[in-house]
Amino acid sequence: MIAPLLGIIGAQQALLAIQCLLGIGETGVVHSYNAHTLGQKQFKLPKDPDCDCWL
Repeated sequence: MIAPLLGIIGAQQALLAIQCLLGIGETGVVHSYNAHTLGQKQFKLPKDPDCDCWL
């Protein structure tokens, strides 16, 4: 019963990793997946001006 869920999450992670490597994905975004409703949400994180990271 959990195997399809693992496949969905794994495929989504692989897609986001490829987008990041190609420079076409968004940075500073957290993706959330609700397995009960099969819904997806995205939360944008604000950039901290004092942080030297690449986000």
